[in-house]
Amino acid sequence: GGSGIRLGNQAAGGSGIRLGEGGSTVENVLVEDVVVEHTDTAIRCNDGGCLCRNVTIRRAEVFDTGCGTGEGIYFGTASADSGHAKECIIEDSFFRDTTCATSGSRGSAIQIKTGSSNNIVRRNVCRNLGGVCVLVYDDYDRGRNVVEGNVCVGSNDHCFQGTAGVTFRNNVAVAAKFAGIGILNNSAKPGKAPRNVTIANNSVVQRGGSTECLRINSAAGNEATFSVANNA
Repeated sequence: GGSGIRLGNQAAGGSGIRLGEGGSTVENVLVEDVVVEHTDTAIRCNDGGCLCRNVTIRRAEVFDTGCGTGEGIYFGTASADSGHAKECIIEDSFFRDTTCATSGSRGSAIQIKTGSSNNIVRRNVCRNLGGVCVLVYDDYDRGRNVVEGNVCVGSNDHCFQGTAGVTFRNNVAVAAKFAGIGILNNSAKPGKAPRNVTIANNSVVQRGGSTECLRINSAAGNEATFSVANNA
């Protein structure tokens, strides 16, 4: 694990903290009280075939990520069978100024890829982002991911976005370019669509750009698996 570390000024495409390598299992790791600046992806566990399990990122500060993909935290891969995250926690961290990114998810603060399950993302703050504050894909019916108590102010995308098997609860979204919360058919399990989604007790304030607080796409036939309640 890492504690009280400052990392920065990596070459283009470089990462601040890289967990694991192809085919490995990274588990029972704590990274806390770190500052990562001027890298491309700040903290990642996304090599092909790598399982990231029971990893906690706590009180990280990430800013001025690079002009490539520029993510803050990137767990898992585009293929659920190639690499994913399980039972991880990302909490109490601060992400800002990721607007230089020009490729991939274009400066998302936290990205948990498809097939990842039973992860918790809570009490993080995002400001002035090129991409999504918290982006969670399809859990492949392996176990629900929870996104709770996060704050996003200023995103050039959605503030929060998910596909399936996710709970968005007690989050605050302000000034997203698109919807404050978006449920999209993005990297869904083959033959599946958005499903098993709970959206409760969130607050969305839009100004200037989109007027959408919530957008749900491509969920026809799965309406009974959605719960949307007490949002403002």
